[in-house]
Amino acid sequence: MCGIAGIFHKEGDGADRNAVRAMCRALTHRGPDDEGFFDSPGLSLGMRRLSIIDLKGGRQPLFNEDGSLVLVFNGEVYNYIELRRELLSRGHTFATQSDGEVILHLFEEKGLDALQELNGMYAFCLWDVRKKEGYLVRDRLGIKPLYYHVTPESRRLCFASEIKALLHAPVEKEVDMEELFRYLAYMYIPGCGTPFKNVRKLQAGSFLRFGAEGIGAPRRYWTMPAGDPVEDEGRLKEEFFSLLESSIELQSRSDVPVGVFLSGGLDSSLITAYFSKKTKSRVLSFNVKYEGAPFDESRYAELVAEKFGCEHKSVNVTPDDMLKELPRLVWHMDEPHADHAMVAAYKVSELAAKDVKVVLNGTGGDELLGGYPRYRPNAWPLAAWHKSPEFLRTLAVGMAERIPFGGDFVKKARFNGTPDDTYVWRLRQFKPYHLERFCADRPVAYTRDARVREWLDRAPTGDLNRYLYLDANFYMVDDLLLLLDKMTMAASIEGRVPLLDHRLVEWAFKMSGRWKVRGGETKLAAKRWLRGILPEEILWRPKLGFGAPMREWMKDKLFPKAAGLVAARPPARENLFWGLRGEALRERMRRLNFQQNYALLALEVWFRLYIDGESIAEVTERIRKS
Repeated sequence: MCGIAGIFHKEGDGADRNAVRAMCRALTHRGPDDEGFFDSPGLSLGMRRLSIIDLKGGRQPLFNEDGSLVLVFNGEVYNYIELRRELLSRGHTFATQSDGEVILHLFEEKGLDALQELNGMYAFCLWDVRKKEGYLVRDRLGIKPLYYHVTPESRRLCFASEIKALLHAPVEKEVDMEELFRYLAYMYIPGCGTPFKNVRKLQAGSFLRFGAEGIGAPRRYWTMPAGDPVEDEGRLKEEFFSLLESSIELQSRSDVPVGVFLSGGLDSSLITAYFSKKTKSRVLSFNVKYEGAPFDESRYAELVAEKFGCEHKSVNVTPDDMLKELPRLVWHMDEPHADHAMVAAYKVSELAAKDVKVVLNGTGGDELLGGYPRYRPNAWPLAAWHKSPEFLRTLAVGMAERIPFGGDFVKKARFNGTPDDTYVWRLRQFKPYHLERFCADRPVAYTRDARVREWLDRAPTGDLNRYLYLDANFYMVDDLLLLLDKMTMAASIEGRVPLLDHRLVEWAFKMSGRWKVRGGETKLAAKRWLRGILPEEILWRPKLGFGAPMREWMKDKLFPKAAGLVAARPPARENLFWGLRGEALRERMRRLNFQQNYALLALEVWFRLYIDGESIAEVTERIRKS
């Protein structure tokens, strides 16, 4: 586990050695244990290492036998032992015991086809010294992030594990307002976008080729399957437990202590149950308690910890923690991000870092097995609306426009013509009408998001898996997994996700949707199969999620801080936030919900850190005084 960075010049010139070292210094939190560099004409590579496998011998960059291939690598190849055994039998010679070295030897034999052999989470750069050709690669599920910048004439490529490192390349900080509108819609920036016009994310399951021939466009080597669903429950159950056991066996491999994030939900409890069966020592489990939460979930975590004999530790998180930590956590995220699980994810990572370097967690179970309430069928009035002829819907909207108080119906009806429209509408926190004139000098007309449309076009038809497919490619990758990576790395520990072994993901999207949600019951099959393994209380408890009690916190403490910081923004952002200040701004924000106001607060914090150049301490003090 580490952070990687590099700069490539097509013409083979340019002295970027110092820039890459500055980029790596910005990634020290990702790799506090070691650093390494590779320099040649036109190329400079660097990395910071968090030592997990082969603590003494696994220094990077890594090389093959004759030094013709060079690798800087972030992540883990979980099946490295099996791959190494096969490669040794075919005559390869290894210099280390590290998991990353298998990538080099596989590439010697198979080129890009080597990617099909890897089971893991990773982002890496591999350079072929003889061919003067390299690859940037991101794992199938996008568990590890990778950002890049290409100059307009495609002569220079910069890449890094985090945007803050790229800014040392240097890369110009030109704000992309279209991506910020996406952020406000979804609370994160989905797909390839970032808040900067000149920076892009390499998407999950993709690679980018670069070299003397030029810098290519990203290409996919893997996508989630969308085939005919399997209905046989017996077969599904057998395959599920077989794949789960294999995944936990692989992902618990480590030369340092491994623990578990245990929320008391079904997914983290499942991971804890199977990890406790596999490990010979007592499992260390970690949990969060929220001050002011209307429901205390910690008792569920304690119930599971007791059942499986865990050594369980909890950390309390308060609204003061949110205010104090927010600037530092937004800095770690690199981009505006309004998932209010952020502070809990960091605090529990900070707690775990005292005892372990690796944590397993249950991310992905809801998207694969159907865990969110939004996966339940639409209520009959909405279902009937979708089935109505278009001319009737148009007529109804026209009549509502002439009726007093018909505005709310009109606003919603215009954007809910199909089931797909309604699902995406539910995902949007800021609806189109909220964003009208948000940028006062730039009217924004709502259009259906092309990125969402692209994934829906690839998704299964006529089945719940259609919306799980969308969530797994968007929400899971660009919210949940990005948050997990950045918050665990902020505490210098590694987060692993056993439910996102790509074999389990492929299996899940062959599983019929009727085994996931039926009769209003979410995760139906998983709950049936886990009887006798997990306590009944865990199986049938309401889903509450990992996020903070932001509704209560915003009402009691955070709203004045959010409104105060936004109102005091510098003149350069006068036209944002509807161009409002003072009481007019506060009144507009009072009409928004707690999630929307938190998103505005996080956005203004991001602007101050990444555009205004204020320090974390300065922004923290501004919030305190707001």
